[in-house]
Amino acid sequence: MQDKIQSALSSTVSEINFSKANFHHKGKVRDSFVLDNQRRAIVVTDRISAFDFVLGTVPFKGQVLNQITAWWFKKLDGMVPHHLIEVPDPNISLVKNVQPLPVEIIVRGYLTGSTKTSSWYAYQNLDRNICGLEMPEGMKKNQSFATPIITPTTKGQSSISNYQSSIRGNGQEVGHDESITKQEIIERGLVEKSVYEQAENYALKMFSLGQKI
Repeated sequence: MQDKIQSALSSTVSEINFSKANFHHKGKVRDSFVLDNQRRAIVVTDRISAFDFVLGTVPFKGQVLNQITAWWFKKLDGMVPHHLIEVPDPNISLVKNVQPLPVEIIVRGYLTGSTKTSSWYAYQNLDRNICGLEMPEGMKKNQSFATPIITPTTKGQSSISNYQSSIRGNGQEVGHDESITKQEIIERGLVEKSVYEQAENYALKMFSLGQKI
């Protein structure tokens, strides 16, 4: 074990390449390789980033993240459909090649946080409004909401077409997530109403599961 640790300290996983992949999308930590129409390999590297900059690598970081992800997907079997097929390597997940939604669904159980995207900041500075929702008066920091709330954001790349273009161009992820309301998502045509509401339902199921474990 000591030899394995020493080896990892001197040879962290900064990248893994699939020479026969059709497309490659490079993120700050994860690299995605389209193998064929049905499958994609997601490589979780040891890269560490902060404020959109890669700072270096941390031994075992990638495989720890990948194994945690696999553990959670296993818990979701039979509850929420997901894309994981298998984990052939500690740093690699083989997944179904699906089309991602251009929005991110964030479930919040508590009034907390310290950044400008947090519910606590919105409570203090934005008239208690966050993503079109008005939070109750008289709450205190770190207090739990009566029921979890959903605060969606756009993805860094605001549309699927941009996402696909970045794969073909082998580009870096660009842009930042931005807060958005459910109504805006539907009105802009980012996601069909029925699909978005199903995604919300899945998100709440996963959040509930996380509270029980």
